[in-house]
Amino acid sequence: MDAALHSLLLANAPQLSEAEITGPSQGGLQAVPSLLGSQRFRKLKLRPHWGEALSLPQGPYLAALEELDLSNCRLRQLPPSLAAATRLRRLVLYSNPALHMPDSCVAGTLARLQQLSRLDLDSWCPPPMTPQAFAALLRTLG
Repeated sequence: MDAALHSLLLANAPQLSEAEITGPSQGGLQAVPSLLGSQRFRKLKLRPHWGEALSLPQGPYLAALEELDLSNCRLRQLPPSLAAATRLRRLVLYSNPALHMPDSCVAGTLARLQQLSRLDLDSWCPPPMTPQAFAALLRTLG
């Protein structure tokens, strides 16, 4: 679906508050900010094209998000742009077995998500952060 069609769809669906977007090709999710330009979206699920890792683009769409599903996005680290999602209450990170969150990421990106009340991780994957970073995160969000 091209950008003009997306814009037309969004203009005619003012109550739309949830979206699931799959990247059509290399870098396809870079169009997310222009597609979701409005700040009315509360829930967003992103899926990169098969075989790609997700790169979460900057944009005002992040500011209103309350739930972001980045499961199965082949993340190796948390996208720095995630820090702009200051209303985020739930972050889903299932099925990202290579995900690693160093202490600096937890103290930086995750600590800015003051509304975060639910962080979904896999129990079968290696822990993405050190026990010390996890304890610091719990104190920050607590």
